Amino acid sequence: MIAATNEVSNRPTQHRDGFLDAVKAIALWRVVVWHALAWPWLSWFAAMPAMFYVAGVLLQQSLDKHGYRSTLWARVSRLLVPFWLFGLVAATVMVWSGWRPRLVDALWWIVPIGDPVGSSTMPGLWIPLWYLRAYLWVVIAGAALSWACRRFGLRVLSVPVAATVGVWAWQAAGNEVPLAVADAALFPFFVMAGMLTAMGRLELKPRRAVPVGVLAAGLAVLWYLVDGAPMGVINGSLPIHLLVGVATIGLLAGIRGRLSSPGRLPRQFIGWSSSRALTIYLWHGFGLVVAERVVHRHDLFAPVASALGLVVVVVVTLAAAAVLGSVEDRAARRPARSAPAAVRLAVAPAAVVVGLALVSGDLDPDRVRLVPSGEAVQARADEAEVVPGDLDQLAAGDSAVPGTLDEDALNRAFERWLEENDSLLVDLDTELIEVALVDGEDEVVLLQWTRDGREAAIEPFPWWSMSKTMTVAWMMQLADEGAISLDAPLDDYLASVPHADEMTFEQLAGHRAGLPSELDGELLEATPIDEVGAYFESPELAHEPGEQYEYSRVGYYLLTWGLEEASGSRWRDAMESIASEAGVEVLIDEDLMPTGDVTHPGDGEYRGNLWGAGGLHGTTVDGARLFRWTLTEALDDEAVRQMATTDADGDGYYGLGLAPNCPCVTEDGELSSERVGLSTITGTYVVDLSSDVGLMLRTDNWWSEAGPALEFDDLVRDLLDAAAESETVASER
Repeated sequence: MIAATNEVSNRPTQHRDGFLDAVKAIALWRVVVWHALAWPWLSWFAAMPAMFYVAGVLLQQSLDKHGYRSTLWARVSRLLVPFWLFGLVAATVMVWSGWRPRLVDALWWIVPIGDPVGSSTMPGLWIPLWYLRAYLWVVIAGAALSWACRRFGLRVLSVPVAATVGVWAWQAAGNEVPLAVADAALFPFFVMAGMLTAMGRLELKPRRAVPVGVLAAGLAVLWYLVDGAPMGVINGSLPIHLLVGVATIGLLAGIRGRLSSPGRLPRQFIGWSSSRALTIYLWHGFGLVVAERVVHRHDLFAPVASALGLVVVVVVTLAAAAVLGSVEDRAARRPARSAPAAVRLAVAPAAVVVGLALVSGDLDPDRVRLVPSGEAVQARADEAEVVPGDLDQLAAGDSAVPGTLDEDALNRAFERWLEENDSLLVDLDTELIEVALVDGEDEVVLLQWTRDGREAAIEPFPWWSMSKTMTVAWMMQLADEGAISLDAPLDDYLASVPHADEMTFEQLAGHRAGLPSELDGELLEATPIDEVGAYFESPELAHEPGEQYEYSRVGYYLLTWGLEEASGSRWRDAMESIASEAGVEVLIDEDLMPTGDVTHPGDGEYRGNLWGAGGLHGTTVDGARLFRWTLTEALDDEAVRQMATTDADGDGYYGLGLAPNCPCVTEDGELSSERVGLSTITGTYVVDLSSDVGLMLRTDNWWSEAGPALEFDDLVRDLLDAAAESETVASER
């Protein structure tokens, strides 16, 4: 794509190869659409192989005309100047939004020999830039590639084919391959195919190219049916990508005449797109960022959101290319070319949507981007009361003496808290509070308050991140059965996941696998396949696995996926089985709020939003029963102790699917409590391991702009204290 600019600065446009311009323009805009929509079927038009093929043709033509040194200087300069302008703007925006680059990060923004990386909150600005690194390597290696093509002819193509298959086999054996190595194996095939075309040693005549393309497409489909591809995207399988690339170029050659002479208006747009290829490729990233803030942050019907998002991306991209495209002309030392009138019409609406993105507040450098459950963990850790003690003295569930809950004492504690926090509830505009407590005899006390005084129905509500405990409970059961080992690397079961050889089940369950929290999208907007896909596209870790805590919903998707692969069963089946043993009913989000499309990142059938990270729904009564039974009866004491213990020096107090509910005891750098649980935006659950009482609280709001109102923790503590007292009194009787 980038290579396909005018080879001589003043060369007349009519002498250009219309077919090459058309292939480049089609591939370029397919990339834009792919990044805007991420529909897996789009990957079956292999844009990058087509772009590298065009780059190879034009690179060879330039080498023949100007020699290696002049070609290298010209192409590097016409690449770097527009890239530096884009990088200056992109880096400024990302730094303003809170990104703090390391020295090596800044280096690749100057000369992209390595992949430039940036803020995880704005991946659209830098994830596509890997192509610049790959193209720059091609230009540097241009003389060697050209020599090999002249020396060996078509036989030279067997080298990248062998390299591609070899790298794929290495990956299939469970080994991690850096993206740059995979690119270096695959894309030289298409670059050298382009060079051979420019030399006249490979002709794309329809009668030959189309049968080859059809054969390659058939082999790609067969390979896909046998071996598959991660999340259905063929770019994740090197052999399929190679075959689909051959098919794409071969089939495009079949309509070479139409592409070369498409009509006046299409030809004008194609020629302009071709001359603005680098600008379009770079600046469509800003379109992605604006679309995320203006469209995708809102709860829109999925097809509407996709359509509007694509419109925003295209409008912003066209406007940027119309306004800034002359920089590309100057870098190439050619006369400036104005954008078509229809393209210039995009400038005004682009200014409007960019303005909307700016006033959305998402670029506020003080904004902390954490999901609610992660924010609750952090807020509690900041306020936690911690004292030295003996962790072994913390009571386990089976040491509790069953008794009878004192409903009157619980009501008094509840009413006292309501009276003391009346102004808080007004400020929060809270309308409902419902608390269920369950003891070891399965006795239930239900407390409820509504602002209008009416009794509210006891109905299921989303448990969101409280579901993580049940996912980890399943993990602990599998470990007890010997099906998995907690310290086993994830790549024992998911070799295709980046860094899977470095992260373990235990690290994923404890949010210590190194995954950046910024990968977590908006609740109910992003799906498991979206967020895992974002990690596949940008597999950068925030820190070394095991090094420190960082809340990650993506980590729980990988955990759930790995547990399914290890056990051979579905997450929902495991959840329903545990609930059945506890005598309660849980509901799965894919049944209540199905997305319509499969959202499982692998080959599963799941169609919900939050899966093992937050896909359970139920009532407060069933929740209190389930979590109490799981932590005091279903799992042994050692498993619960492991889940409930965390690092006392960490940034957030989080064990394995559990957070200690302080006051906490710390000993030898570890921290835990007799009360454990989790919270989310809809409420919280806590199990008192010493009294064998489970509690679940539901409310329509306990959150403000400053975060969770920790006064609700006082309510939980007061009720559990009252329950513990009533249990003690009952046992003394």
